[in-house]
Amino acid sequence: MLYQRHHHPVKFQAVASEEFSVPGIGYDAVGNIKSITRKGLVSDGSCFVPREIDRLTMLYNGERPNQMSNVKDEAPIDSRVYGFKPGASFTALYQYDDNGNLEYDPHKGLTMQYNFLNLPTSIGAMSLTYDATGRKWKKDGEFGAVLYDGGIEYRDGQLEAINLPDGRLVAEYNGGPGITRFRAEYFHQDHLGNTRLGFSDFNQNGRIDLEEENPSTPLNELEITQESHYYPFGMGHMGPWYATVAPENRYLYNGKELNEDYGINLMDYGARWYDGALGRFTGVDPIADQFAWVTPYNYAEDEPIAHIDLWGLQKLSIHGIGGAGSAYTSSDNNSFQARALALSRNNGYRTVGVSNGQGIVNALQSETRRKGYVSSVVSFAHGTDSGIILNNNSGFYTNSDGYNTDAASVDDIVAAMEDGSINFSSDATWVLGSCRACGITNASGDLAYDITDKTGVTTIGATDIVEPEIKNGKETGRLTTQGKFVKTEKVLMLLSQLLMEQKSNV
Repeated sequence: MLYQRHHHPVKFQAVASEEFSVPGIGYDAVGNIKSITRKGLVSDGSCFVPREIDRLTMLYNGERPNQMSNVKDEAPIDSRVYGFKPGASFTALYQYDDNGNLEYDPHKGLTMQYNFLNLPTSIGAMSLTYDATGRKWKKDGEFGAVLYDGGIEYRDGQLEAINLPDGRLVAEYNGGPGITRFRAEYFHQDHLGNTRLGFSDFNQNGRIDLEEENPSTPLNELEITQESHYYPFGMGHMGPWYATVAPENRYLYNGKELNEDYGINLMDYGARWYDGALGRFTGVDPIADQFAWVTPYNYAEDEPIAHIDLWGLQKLSIHGIGGAGSAYTSSDNNSFQARALALSRNNGYRTVGVSNGQGIVNALQSETRRKGYVSSVVSFAHGTDSGIILNNNSGFYTNSDGYNTDAASVDDIVAAMEDGSINFSSDATWVLGSCRACGITNASGDLAYDITDKTGVTTIGATDIVEPEIKNGKETGRLTTQGKFVKTEKVLMLLSQLLMEQKSNV
């Protein structure tokens, strides 16, 4: 697809085109990419013309077959700069450390070093600083020293921008030492969370003015601030797009930061770093043991159109349709997985992404096989009093009758408990981070009540809408509700039933 720009009003139309096509991608049996062919627009000095920019063949280490050893590019030499950019070295090999992290990239001439979390502390001349939890605090690179404080970024000691879900606030100084105002810049993202268009109302006239309307508009005042398009797996298209207005937004593919310092061209996904030109991460998936069927260097299990790899951990479906017509998108999934990852880092939880109710049952069975029992479960998803909403009416419900075959119910967990494939500890708890898991009355038919009633597991759920607690523009890790959180325990349930029976006999 090519998104073609038209004259005012601003709109983009999808048109059939082979100018940015990918005629072929080849894989081995476990998903390592063996070949990529790409087409793109190449400047001939006066205009852009369509050419082949990549014809890549990936070679792998015979002893460690998931580790790429070299890349050959047979595209025309004058077109390669628009694609992978193989550099001058065609024979030198990629090198890895004992943990499987890429130590040397011969095509970029980069040497990399890592900390005990397998996160890079240096990539070529760029250095990075993390704390013990893996949170990135600082980057020293070609374009200055960047400090990261949540969504707030400082460059060379000056506040540069405050990043928000749909854009950012850019600090403006007008040549002086103090901030004169914050300019709101908005980003239009596609279904994968890729930033496609940036715009900002510089003159505050209530509309976005175009370059074509006033050709004399200075470059730093254009109200279309950025235009970006991507190949599958994330390499950017090069073409006659709107110019980027400073300070450049670097959060592009999947909303991840692209680091172009010194020609590095790697994206920071949180748990690992990623090369969009090759469609693979620079290190092993930290939870690769859960995905033995696929290479530990894969991106989204090689499904880059319908899935993303949110933190460099596992693929994540970017769309789901739940019961009662409820829909959720990638931004919701981002929040759910971010909360789960925080629990994994801070509290030792094992994080598992699921797309349907059977996935919940499978995860509990997997934990039972691994540990012998399940002692604590925390789930994040949309929900109602009757169940957890997941993809395509395939959620986890009090009763799964009438839903898709991938749906599951509390009775499926009970059946697994009876055959021994799921075993809960005597003090097991399940925190349901979903809306209205307890219903209004927390009675039979409400998800939390039925889980406790049928399995004996203590549940904690809300009677109303659940939202993350936000302070200073960041999630604190706590959940809040417009109703109340209710703890349901089997012993209290039995006591309540006994009291009701006594009352009825009076």
